Formats: sequence, structure tokens, C-alpha cells
Amino acid sequence: MQPALPFVFLFGTIIGSLLNALVYRLRQGITLWGRSQCPSCKENIHPAHLVPVLSYFFLGGKCASCGKRIHFSYPLVEFLGGIVWLIAFWHQPEMVGFVLEAFFFTYLLFVAAFDARWKLLPIEPMAGMALIGLIIQFFDGDLVSSALGLVLGAGFLGLQYLVSRGKWMGLGDLWLGASIGAWLGWQGTAVALYLCYLGGGLVAVLVLGLGHWKKGQRVAFAPFLALGAIGSVLFGSVIYAWFAGAVGLA
Repeated sequence: MQPALPFVFLFGTIIGSLLNALVYRLRQGITLWGRSQCPSCKENIHPAHLVPVLSYFFLGGKCASCGKRIHFSYPLVEFLGGIVWLIAFWHQPEMVGFVLEAFFFTYLLFVAAFDARWKLLPIEPMAGMALIGLIIQFFDGDLVSSALGLVLGAGFLGLQYLVSRGKWMGLGDLWLGASIGAWLGWQGTAVALYLCYLGGGLVAVLVLGLGHWKKGQRVAFAPFLALGAIGSVLFGSVIYAWFAGAVGLA
């Protein structure tokens, strides 16, 4: 094991803890500054109870002040923050590449957590990430692919939004598709969408088979898009080469 791995994971869990605060405060319209408070009793949380992942289990999943149950998304997002940072560290040996990839993965975790908890997406951060992606690809000499990826991501999901009149997905998903497309380019976006629908289809079959889906129930789509995008970053070139060969494009 590389000596840096535990520190990368720890830092990722801290980032995950900050994402939890961001997910809650953006939804509630609360300032991003100030001490963390219990959502139920509004008491300030003691610093000793803010240790990522561990504090949740140490407190038995309950607030130390009022005893109300703490949402399980808190330790889950913290843990996943550590995991995505480890993945980026493993995948990108160069420091600049590692920082950019970790930043992108952190963003994907944020939108996935936001949608999973609130069943909606904040448009402003996604629009900002789309712009950042275009700027990065401009300096990397791949602006055309980035722009095409943006159009593909937003257009593919937008078409489904129009056909279903918003029943299959919301406008926020279009912005998420645009931001992913701007970062990954058109080939990476195509792979991300493929993996997203492949994974989503498998989960849908499982949920339907177990009888857990209710008619009219809103399903968060962002987690599947996020997983598809991460999969595309890690294995996109191999998957695209296989797909291109299968359809005679290679």
C-alpha cells in the first residue's frame, strides 16, 4: 500500500462531509458559512461529533442533543468521498490530472447525493461545471469534442424530456448531461450514457422484481449518470474501441 493512500482517503471523507453540508444548505437556502447544526433541534454540533464516518456510528446514528435520527446519507457520502478520491489517485499518477479528476468525481458525488436526497438538481453548479469543462478542454486543445459532448449530453436527455413531457426526467438532468458532456467530450459522453442506461436498466429490473417500485414514484437519475461518467473516465477508451469495432467504425 502506498503511504499516501490513507491520507487521500481521509481527505476525501472530509470533502464528503463538506458535500453533505452543501447538499443540505443549498436545498434549505441556508448560508454556506457558519457552524454545522442539527437539522432537527438546530443545536451546534460539537467538533468531536464531526469526524467523517466514525462519528455517525459512535453516536449510534442519532443527534447527541435531541436524539433524532441522523440521515444515513451523511456517513455514506463521506465514505464515498474517500472512495472517489482514492480512485482518482489510482487512475491519475500526474498531480494536475489527479486534482482535476478528483474535482470532477467530487462534483458527480455532489449531484448524485443531492438528487438522491431531494429528487431535484441545482442548476447553477451544473451550469458552472459545464463552463469549466469547456474552458479546460479549450486549453487542452479539445474544445470541439467538448462542445459536441455538451450537445450530445443535453440533447439526448432533452429529447427524452420532450417526448415524455417531463415524466421520465427533469430539466436538471439536461444540465447534468451538458456538464458531463463538456468534461468528457462526445466519445466519453456516449460511453457514459451507455453505462448509465445499462446500470439503470439492471437496477430497474431488480427493483421491479422485488416489488419495491410504486407507480408514479420519482427515481433519482443523477446517481446513474454519475456512475456512468465515472465508468467512462476509467474505462471509456476500451469500451468505445469495442463499440466502434462492433459497428464497423474502427
